[in-house]
Amino acid sequence: MSKVAFIPARGGSKRLPGKNLMKFSGNPLLYYSIMFAINSRSFSHIIVSSDDDEILKYAESLGVTGLKRPDSISGDFSPTISAAQHALASLKDVDVSAFVTLQPTNPARVFDHLSRAFEIFYSSEESAVITVSEIKKKLGLLKEGKWQPQFYKPGQRSQDMEKLYYENGNLYVSKPEFIRSGNIFDTNSETLVIDAIPYAIDIDTMEDFIIGESVFSTYRSQIDY
Repeated sequence: MSKVAFIPARGGSKRLPGKNLMKFSGNPLLYYSIMFAINSRSFSHIIVSSDDDEILKYAESLGVTGLKRPDSISGDFSPTISAAQHALASLKDVDVSAFVTLQPTNPARVFDHLSRAFEIFYSSEESAVITVSEIKKKLGLLKEGKWQPQFYKPGQRSQDMEKLYYENGNLYVSKPEFIRSGNIFDTNSETLVIDAIPYAIDIDTMEDFIIGESVFSTYRSQIDY
């Protein structure tokens, strides 16, 4: 059965226009997710889904499949799952066992995390595996301009707080039928915790880009591709 890498790379971005082809540490940001998928040697199919012809041409220049999205799923409010379903539907005669979403905004990955995610995925009865990282900050809300701590009490030591995690977007492994039903993951999904600093880089804004590039360059020797 086949493992599929799906890389959603829309051309438009409200917060950081053209980010997928912006030069990040010497290469277009999209380059790193494509090369991770290729060099992992884990996938029978690698699909870059985009509404942008320049992105598709670049993906194909690296030897992977460029899949043009229809306009109906290319808007600012179109969810990733719609593009995932479109990509999966393009593989009509392929027996897919694992559908792996690799966001191009996450340039830093290692093969060991992918292997561990597959181990969890194939040994579980759940429909997906996601990656998370611990967030070591005291979170809260502003209500009427006043700070309201969440998940901790004022004055509580950080080391005594309950651990909190956030979805870092590094890897998503899903069953094909789960994608078809309209989900990449849900609250029953298995979880792989990734705590190393560079693997939680997620580029959405120019600030993310600048900071992420510095972190990526510092840890470049620890990244597998």
